[in-house]
Amino acid sequence: MMSVAQGFEEPSVSKSDVGDASAIAKLQHRRRDANLSLVSIRLQQAQRARAPLSILEKEKHLGSA
Repeated sequence: MMSVAQGFEEPSVSKSDVGDASAIAKLQHRRRDANLSLVSIRLQQAQRARAPLSILEKEKHLGSA
């Protein structure tokens, strides 16, 4: 078993530290979600750029209906 050196104290974690960590985690999740959304939008744009004109015209008519 590993012994703990005398005089060594475990670092305390304050509520503000926990709150900060939670805020950072939320921001990281939002960033990841935003990046995934951006990738999805770019993929759709690339697919539309390769789509035949007839498909694009059908989408335009369906969107205006």
